Amino acid sequence: QALQLNERNALAHDWYGWFLMARGRADEALARLRRALELEPHSILYNPDLAWFLLFTGRHAEAARQCEETRKLDRNNLQGNQALAWAHVLQGNHEAAVKVLLAVQQFEDSPQIRSDLAQVYARSGRRDEASRILRELEVEAGASEFSVRSDDIALVYAALGLKDEAFRWLDRALEEMSPSLLWIRVWWNFDPLRSDPRYGELLRKVGLTE
Repeated sequence: QALQLNERNALAHDWYGWFLMARGRADEALARLRRALELEPHSILYNPDLAWFLLFTGRHAEAARQCEETRKLDRNNLQGNQALAWAHVLQGNHEAAVKVLLAVQQFEDSPQIRSDLAQVYARSGRRDEASRILRELEVEAGASEFSVRSDDIALVYAALGLKDEAFRWLDRALEEMSPSLLWIRVWWNFDPLRSDPRYGELLRKVGLTE
């Protein structure tokens, strides 16, 4: 409705793009993001969002270039750096990803960044380091409700190949109504879980089945 009232509403294009991506309508979602950037080419919101969309659609090298464009606008842009780290991971360069995330921790040492770092460690075979961060996140989650998102813990377990624990924490994420679950159909972090029947049930509970 916002776009019907004003087609030049860049934020409406961005939000609608995220909705379309959640539903698996990737080409339409990308078109919305590109339109938002046509309207506001220097936005520090839409530039990293486009990088995420490119990652979701498997365009990893293009996503990395888009992240660098974002960093030209704001070198410390959290979303741009986070997307860049995953672009490195998805192109097989785990060390570059670790370097980016450790740099991000200098200004944003959030549970989500630590979860990302643990996942990268797990993917690159550094299981002890991944497990250490995982234990820290679980202690923090137990000490203060909602201080750590349950899906951030679940995805570390998934990266470690521990599916039972991953789904246990995803059940908690559902109870918390974590917004990240809306994009599980396109988020690569969930790939280790897709062959498990519980993944289909998770899609149903989130409301992403056809």
